[in-house]
Amino acid sequence: QEYFTSTAGGQDSYYEGYKRCLLKGCKLQVTGTVSYSPSRIPGNADLLIQSMHLKELPRQSQHIQIILKQFQEGNLPLQEVASACHMEPTELQTHLNKLSQCASNDPTETKATTLLKTLAKQIFNNLPSDPDYPKAADQVKLSKKGNNFVLPPVPTEWKKVPDFATNQQQQVQEPGSIANVLQLIDNSTIAIEGWVQNRRRFDGNITKLTLVDDCYLTRSPPNLRLSCLIHPDLLEASANVYNNLLAVGAKVWVTGHLVTTTSSTTTNSDEKTEGKDPAALLLWIQDVHLLQSCARPITIRYLLDLMAHDDKMDLEEAANALRITYQEALEVKQNSNPTERQWKANQLAVQLQQNKRQVIKPELLETMEKYRHLLESNPATMIDIKVQEPLAVEETVIEGGNKRPHYNKITPQGMPGSRWMSKKKPQLEWMGQRIQDVLQSHPDYGQRPLQILDIGGGKGNLAHYLGRTIQNVQIHVVDIAAGAIKNGAKKAQRLDTPVEFQVADASASLLEQVEADVVVALHACGHL
Repeated sequence: QEYFTSTAGGQDSYYEGYKRCLLKGCKLQVTGTVSYSPSRIPGNADLLIQSMHLKELPRQSQHIQIILKQFQEGNLPLQEVASACHMEPTELQTHLNKLSQCASNDPTETKATTLLKTLAKQIFNNLPSDPDYPKAADQVKLSKKGNNFVLPPVPTEWKKVPDFATNQQQQVQEPGSIANVLQLIDNSTIAIEGWVQNRRRFDGNITKLTLVDDCYLTRSPPNLRLSCLIHPDLLEASANVYNNLLAVGAKVWVTGHLVTTTSSTTTNSDEKTEGKDPAALLLWIQDVHLLQSCARPITIRYLLDLMAHDDKMDLEEAANALRITYQEALEVKQNSNPTERQWKANQLAVQLQQNKRQVIKPELLETMEKYRHLLESNPATMIDIKVQEPLAVEETVIEGGNKRPHYNKITPQGMPGSRWMSKKKPQLEWMGQRIQDVLQSHPDYGQRPLQILDIGGGKGNLAHYLGRTIQNVQIHVVDIAAGAIKNGAKKAQRLDTPVEFQVADASASLLEQVEADVVVALHACGHL
C-alpha cells in the first residue's frame, strides 16, 4: 500500500477498491517495478504495483457484486467500472443511485441487497463473449469442485518433449541427493530421491515439482532445490495418477534427463552453485515411484481409490507409501465401500502426521538450555481440573404479558463427550480462574474497571467468558483475522458483554495505544 500510494499518481484513494478487484477472472492492466527477491519457486519474480486499471469483469455475478459495491463506496473510478460493465457511465450511475436510495430508506438493506444481486446478474448476462476468456465448460472440467478455477497455460518450451528425453533410458546408479545432482553436468540421466516441497499444475496435464532433500526445513536454500517436470507424453497414463499423488510432503523416487533451460533466470549471485544457476536446471521425469504419501486425507483417499481398482496402482508401492502391510493393502483393494475408504484415509493421515520428524533449531535448543534452571526451580505439577456444571439459572421473563422460563447460560451447554465439553470449556474455566487470580493481585482491583488486552483472541470465546464471569473489567480483543473480529463484535453486541474488538497486529505501537492492566495471549504464544 505504501508503494502504491506513493507512486499511483492520483490513484491512491482507489487502493482499497483495486485490492478487492484482484479476483479470479478479472482482467487488469498493471504497471510496476520487477523485484527478483528470493522465492521458494526458482525463477519467479515479484511485481511491485505502481498503478492499476480495471479492464474486464470476471464471469461470476458474485464477484461483479463485490466490484459494484466497491464503486458504490467510492473506491473505484466511474469511467473504468462503466467501461468494464459495457455500460454508459450515466446509466451505471443511475442504477447505483437507486441502490443508495433504497439503502437509506431500508435500515436492514434487504431490498438494496436484492437489487444489487439483480443488477450484477443483469450485467453478467449482458457481457459480450471474449475469446480469450476460458469457457465455463473448461472451467468446471479443470476445477476441483466446479468453482470456476482454471489451470494456467503451460509455458511454450514445455509443450513438446525434447528428443533426448524420449530416448531409451540409460542405466543409472543408486539414487543420489539433490545437492549432489546439482553438481552434475546437464544432458545426464540421473536417479534421485527427494521430498516434494512445491507443486505447480498447468494446462495439458503437465506438472512442475520442486524436490528437496529435507522437507522439514521451512525454506531450503535455492542451491538445494531441483525442478522436475511430469509430462503426459513421457509417462503416458501414469502422468495423471502421479500428478494427483505427488502433493507437497510426499517422498518420491524419480529418474529422468537433466537439462539446462534458458527460460528461468535469476539475478541473485547467492543462488548459484559453482557457476551453475540451479533455477535453470530441469529434470524431465521418465519414471517415478511414490516412496511415502503426503498426510493430506484427500490425497490418501485418492490413493485408496486407485488401490481398489485393478491395474491402477501397484499394491506393494501403495502399501510402502502409506506405511501399512501388504495384507492391509489387499483388504483395501477388496473393500468396495467408499465410505469405509474415507474413514481409512482419515486414520492413515493421522498416523502419517504422527510419524513426522520434528526439527528443533539450534537457536531454540540454546535458549532452552539457558533457561533450564527455571524449569528445575519451578517443576510442573499436574492440576486436576474439575469441570463445573453449566450455569442454568431459571428466571421468569415477561414477554408480551406471558411468562416463560429463561435459562441464563454463560457458555453453551454442549453434548457430553463433545470437544466443547471435554476440552474447550475446561480450558476457558481454567484460564478464567488464573486471570481472576492475577486481577485480584492488582493494587487497583475493585477500585476501578481493570483493562484486559486479549492478543490473538479471534472471535472472543475467552473474552466473552471473562466478560460474563468477572465483574468490573473492560476487555480489548485484537486479531489479524478480520472475519473473526467481525463475528466477535456481533456476539458482544448480542450478549451485551464489555468486550471491544479491533483488527490489528500485536506490535509495539499497539501496546502503546492500549493501556492494559493484564495481557492475555491464549493462542498467540507461538507468534509473539
